[in-house]
Amino acid sequence: MTTVRVFASAPAAAAREPLAAILREHAGAAPIVYLRDRDRSGLAAVLEGRDLRSDKPGGGRLAFVRALRAEGAELAVALWLGHDEYWPAKALFLLARAKRKVAVTERGTLEVRLSSVPALLAHATWRRKHRVPSPYGRGGLLRALLRWAYRATLGRVIGALVTAVRYSLSR
Repeated sequence: MTTVRVFASAPAAAAREPLAAILREHAGAAPIVYLRDRDRSGLAAVLEGRDLRSDKPGGGRLAFVRALRAEGAELAVALWLGHDEYWPAKALFLLARAKRKVAVTERGTLEVRLSSVPALLAHATWRRKHRVPSPYGRGGLLRALLRWAYRATLGRVIGALVTAVRYSLSR
């Protein structure tokens, strides 16, 4: 049986139709779908009875990526619909081991491999001109990355200090 992994890297409203088409096309392969937990309810009708997995499971990111790469697949499919906040799912798609990788865009499908670099660059150029509004506003991806960097570094230090002060005051 063909192993297919689908990475739903778009909000539920935008992913519903393309995801349904992908699942219909690969219905005999019993695809494994990776998606955000908050998008499950919005895609419940499309994903009923499917093997669903979170794109951020417990156990650590590195262990998850190692397990994903160890399993491998014949085909990996991702939705590249221009939503910047879904970069972790897109990164998972790129890191996944698969014999063939396909990205579904608004304009069709793209093979993701070294020989398709011109097509990928053409899509990146088109995407730059036809941006999807970010929920973070103008400069959305940059702000999201800065927020992540703050939480991963200075935010932890400040959080530890606040926790220490609260603990000392509660005694």
